[in-house]
Amino acid sequence: MKKLARFLSAVLVLAMVVSLVPAASANAAKNYIFISGTKTQVSTEKKLTMWVGGKAVNLDYMINKKSAGISGTWKSSKPSVIKIDKATGEMKALKNGGVVITFKAKNGTKLKAGVYARTRATALNINSNGENVNAKELTLKVGEVLPVSIDMPVNKTALQSGSASSYKVYPEVEDTSVVQVIKSSNTEYKINAAKEGTTKVNFVANYSKEANVRKNKYYKENYVTIKVESDVAEGAKQTAVNQITVTGKGLTNVVADYAVKCNGAPIALASAVLSSDGKSVVLTTNSANPMAGSYTVTLKSGKVYELTMAQSGPSKIEFGKAATIVTGNSKQVKITYKILDQFGTDVTAKYYSAATITVNGYTVDKTKAGVIIATSTTDFVAGLTVVAPSVIAISGSTVASDSKSYTVSAAAGPHTVKLLGIYKLDGSNHVATSLMEGDVTANQVYLALEVRDQYGDLFPVASITKDNVIVSVVGATGLAFDTTTKPVALKANGAEFAAGYPVKAGKILAGTSTVTAVPVSFADGRVTGSGTITVTAATKVSSISNISQLATLKVGSKTEFSFTAYDNNNQVVTSYDLLKNVNFSMSQGITMKWEKQSNGTAKLYGTPSTQYGSIIAQPPALGAQITSQTFTAYEKAYPYSVLGIKSDASLGAVKGGTINVPFKYIKVQNQYGEEMTTDEVLASFASGYGFEITFGSNTAAVANAGSNGTPANGDATFIGAAALASGSNSVNIAVTKGGKAVAGSDYQTNLQCVELSELSNFKIEVPTLVYGGGGAATNLPISVYGTAASTGNKIKLKDSDYTVVLRPGTVAGTIENPGTDGKTGDNEYSVEYMIVVSDAVGSPDIKFTVNYSEKARVATTCELKSGAYLKNNTTYTAAQILAMFDFKDQYGDAIAVTGSRVTITGTTKNATLTNNGTATTSVKDADVTLTVIFTVGTQTFSRTITVY
Repeated sequence: MKKLARFLSAVLVLAMVVSLVPAASANAAKNYIFISGTKTQVSTEKKLTMWVGGKAVNLDYMINKKSAGISGTWKSSKPSVIKIDKATGEMKALKNGGVVITFKAKNGTKLKAGVYARTRATALNINSNGENVNAKELTLKVGEVLPVSIDMPVNKTALQSGSASSYKVYPEVEDTSVVQVIKSSNTEYKINAAKEGTTKVNFVANYSKEANVRKNKYYKENYVTIKVESDVAEGAKQTAVNQITVTGKGLTNVVADYAVKCNGAPIALASAVLSSDGKSVVLTTNSANPMAGSYTVTLKSGKVYELTMAQSGPSKIEFGKAATIVTGNSKQVKITYKILDQFGTDVTAKYYSAATITVNGYTVDKTKAGVIIATSTTDFVAGLTVVAPSVIAISGSTVASDSKSYTVSAAAGPHTVKLLGIYKLDGSNHVATSLMEGDVTANQVYLALEVRDQYGDLFPVASITKDNVIVSVVGATGLAFDTTTKPVALKANGAEFAAGYPVKAGKILAGTSTVTAVPVSFADGRVTGSGTITVTAATKVSSISNISQLATLKVGSKTEFSFTAYDNNNQVVTSYDLLKNVNFSMSQGITMKWEKQSNGTAKLYGTPSTQYGSIIAQPPALGAQITSQTFTAYEKAYPYSVLGIKSDASLGAVKGGTINVPFKYIKVQNQYGEEMTTDEVLASFASGYGFEITFGSNTAAVANAGSNGTPANGDATFIGAAALASGSNSVNIAVTKGGKAVAGSDYQTNLQCVELSELSNFKIEVPTLVYGGGGAATNLPISVYGTAASTGNKIKLKDSDYTVVLRPGTVAGTIENPGTDGKTGDNEYSVEYMIVVSDAVGSPDIKFTVNYSEKARVATTCELKSGAYLKNNTTYTAAQILAMFDFKDQYGDAIAVTGSRVTITGTTKNATLTNNGTATTSVKDADVTLTVIFTVGTQTFSRTITVY
């Protein structure tokens, strides 16, 4: 047995020796690269991993079993990632990435090896809401979502900063029924609390796949414990002067299910509003300021909650930021404030006239709610403390108060400069930190600077000069800025900043330049902006193929297409800036268009005009047709059947009223089983489609109903008739083609005419803001609805069914009908009203508030209409373009915009549209930005519209 054991040991040793012998020994003629001093081979299949900041690695080679006596050179495909000595083969890793190392012998032989450079992490940290939560226990409520980010600091010896981006992170949850972890990116996650319980969530990271994540010794991990509690805390508390919020289970929105008493006396409720999750209800009393005392709330189930309620009163005053006070001819300072009651409700309008506010002996103007103006007899001097507001009492009530001091400061000047990058006037108007090499057009690319004064406010762009902000550029890219011009104010992503100076026209080359902007107004504490701008090497799309639609292709419908594109370096291309230059042959029935996404990538859309055709892509780099794709489109979508009437439509009226269902409430399905939008249905009328409405055996005379191919207005009466006899009345809606009903397309429902006494659960629809200017009385624009007990239908009341009265306790002289007060200017005010429903047994009076304004109507919102777009090579007037947008004023009402100027930006030089709004466009870019300049006021809107 001992001999047998020695024999087996010898065999194993021999096997191990053989396994360590380089593969070349099996084939004496094979050439290969290996690590000096070892027998470890490196190839494009067997890649080597090195560490940034780690030891250098020397490579050697074997050519025909020889190393010595053969000379050659070493080369790295990316020296910025891994640098190699061309003579010795010594490698050093500089930053994350992968390279190909090539050894070229003088005899012409080439050897290649793959090498990765990795950055080693020293730890894995779990962060949530800016706090490190490693190994902590966090408490969440059921349904709550906790954002989590993973940070992996790198080895201090590494030459690059930042996180170990090569690491892959894998979350592990002990009990997935308690929480679920949703991945947003490799380092961003969301922990969703699903049910009560406690579980551990572990995060582990390495370069390996999940199954091998802990096999490599460089893995890092950490954990957090999540405790999930129920989000229902039963109880009742006062949340406003006349509101009680009840939390718990088994709650409803029925007022009769709650009995509220104060010191034993019943309290009437106006409403019970149940939260969307059914876990809380807000009970509002009929009285705006009910008596204080001990309250009980009894549920229908018999459960009783106790609480104490207090009446509203001034409790606290908060002073806001004063306008910047600077030296010079300043004699006034305006300070804002607000008075709050004990519930945090703003009651400034009610108590401001009774508030005693002093400002260090200065004269105080307190005639406008929420604003005081302190006036001095002499100019302010820098360093002087001018105001320290204080409040003694309000209507006999002591209040907590700020006591802020405001100090006069020196005149504003550039103090901090932040370098944001490069601002491109290319239609998207975004900020980037890189440019592509090539010719730069004058006044199209700007240096984006954010300049602030010593108070933290944006410094006026008009005051920035080359003397108070000095800009310098170091680098061989040819990047330069014209500091002889004045900077201009621009905005991107909602942020305002100054685009320092335009890039000088000329050619820029690939490389990196350092840009520095120095504020010179202050010697101390100033912050200089500095950063790098990279000019990348130009590339072009060389091929595009595999074009295929991602949904059913229909004539006249816009459909997304998938595609595969490569540049001339055989790298995948997704950038819109490159792909937008790829043209398509569109003569055979389809229009193809690129659209830019928020992340800079491109999506491809096609709209067929005929049923058959082909798509041919023609990349600009090769100037040849690369791919041809045949397509078949289904017929254009058209109305096929009526699905019904939307649930929020009024399906009846009280006896003697009018039934009115607007067209936008009708749900229509096309032949593909898809619900059509109102705009899509309206567009189909041009092809002879319409609708027929029948009440019982009689065809109703319906104004503008769209029958016989007449387009309906989305807000006009679609189903309309004088109130019928009390009871249920059938109505039938059918699709028509050429004036004839389409078999099987109809939908039947019932409209009700009821007695007022049959309704309950009354609700009011009223705009949040009403225009009261113009000097003429304005009717109160409200609609009152009730619910039919028999069907649950929404029923509209006649004006004579209810009375609108002022709420008890409303301040005398408050304006009930706007426009008749005789006031002028920009007055704003609120009026409390109450609806009293006639003959509605047991119906509570319903209070509501209307906010009025006498400010002139101006357009405040501008939205592109559904399906609107510009056609290529088509002439438009300004009025035609404006008709593609919906405009609303600050009161939420539609407003007509006329006499406005329209300009187009963000297009190629072939795009033209003069300021009078008439031009022939030859636009080849998508996402064209339309700038609308209104003649009313100074309103300006920029909106994006696609050109097809």
